[in-house]
Amino acid sequence: MIRALFFDLDGTLIDLRGPWLRCVEGFMESRLRVLSPEARARLHRDLTYEGCDGRHLERHLVAWVVTDCHPDVGLSQLAIAAELAARLPGCIEPDPAVVQMLGELSVRYKTAIVSNGSRRVQRAKIERAGLKGAVGRVFLSGEMGVRKPDPAIFRRALEWAGVAADEALIVGNHPHEDIQGGQRAGLRTCAVGADYHESWPRPEFRIDRVLDLPGVLP
Repeated sequence: MIRALFFDLDGTLIDLRGPWLRCVEGFMESRLRVLSPEARARLHRDLTYEGCDGRHLERHLVAWVVTDCHPDVGLSQLAIAAELAARLPGCIEPDPAVVQMLGELSVRYKTAIVSNGSRRVQRAKIERAGLKGAVGRVFLSGEMGVRKPDPAIFRRALEWAGVAADEALIVGNHPHEDIQGGQRAGLRTCAVGADYHESWPRPEFRIDRVLDLPGVLP
């Protein structure tokens, strides 16, 4: 029996593809106006490729592309990555359907967000997405001092929820942090994303988007 639902944030409760594109466009407009049309087109192609969703690794890849294409940009790779991280929350818009779903699920289950990331950036994303107060508790690696896939962060959530590990379901899009990490902690698992690969850790449930979750819950 499932009594608690733990949700990943980036790519799960928040679809970052649109915000990521707006973030990159804003960065280019403010920082790279001196580029030629050809260089801007190349950067836009490289920085908005399918699958690039603004996670930590992707921000550093963007920083590498920018400095490689335009070494005179005047920013280090670390500075570019930090600026993109700071810009991204402001590009997020609420999804009323997700907020409503969480409200309905919170009537039946203990609900929490379990996410990697800094307090400042992740709290800003939660605020901008309209998710503040939509779940019972938020567990952030930047506040807890432990990151997914370390089972310790899941154990903190389990302790708060007051449920056994096999009574909690982690819902996330990352095969290592969410699915494998959840399995190591003894949680049941649900992978989000139509592109979840068959060779990745096998979850108990698979859904294309988080809004499909109510349809698979027992």
